Amino acid sequence: MKQWLDTKHEKDPHKRHFATKKTARAPYKALYSSGDYVIHFKYSGVLNIVYIAFMYGIGIPLLFPIAGLSIFSQWVNERYNVAYVFKLPPTLDEKLT
Repeated sequence: MKQWLDTKHEKDPHKRHFATKKTARAPYKALYSSGDYVIHFKYSGVLNIVYIAFMYGIGIPLLFPIAGLSIFSQWVNERYNVAYVFKLPPTLDEKLT
């Protein structure tokens, strides 16, 4: 939405460049770049799915395939995000963990 407002609603992509506001470098980077890749939210989501599936799966066996599909869809979504949304993949250092 911010990008669309910044172009002053210009539909022609060649005219968009001239229609945009002249902004400083920091707001421009904040507008067109993605956030940091945080991995602890991903771990907690997967662990929550596994815990619920194993806790209640004995009584409701349908939870096992649902959990498998849910983890697979999260995996596909994260692969897409790392490849296309985030600028660089996370570096493997002490800051990541």
